Amino acid sequence: MEKEEVLHQRAEILAKKIEDEVDLDSLFTLLEFQLGDERYAIEVEYVKEVLPFDVCTTLPQTSPFFLGVISIRQKIISVYNLKKRLNLENSEEKIQGYVVVLEKDGVELAVLVDSVVGNTILPKTDLQEPPQTFSEEVKELLLGVTLNKLILLNPIILLKNNTLC
Repeated sequence: MEKEEVLHQRAEILAKKIEDEVDLDSLFTLLEFQLGDERYAIEVEYVKEVLPFDVCTTLPQTSPFFLGVISIRQKIISVYNLKKRLNLENSEEKIQGYVVVLEKDGVELAVLVDSVVGNTILPKTDLQEPPQTFSEEVKELLLGVTLNKLILLNPIILLKNNTLC
């Protein structure tokens, strides 16, 4: 075979539509982040933005999981401390990291995370039920856990549960 013919055949193969297209409904597209030593993720469709955490205004008589409020482009948004809610926080730890702003149907909430790893794609079949060792309170916040120890949070519960703050 001539070089041109081989290259032409390769080009035709690469140009063909993939027959076994991936079913996008069978995948999670996630934002992965760290909380302490643990890896967590949340579906990107609920992530409005990620910003460095600077400072927030505390409010009296609120839940211990509620850090306070921040102003983003003249909009006041509540900041929720996931580490404290999941019992991961050392009380002497300095609060720093990033806020992941979640949004669904006009409801917004920012969650504090230590660091952002990046986006990842996960087949839904990789997700397993949370272990029985998690408390019911914590299990409510989770969609599941993968074998490689990625914990997937439930954004709907985070956004709709009025007792968070």
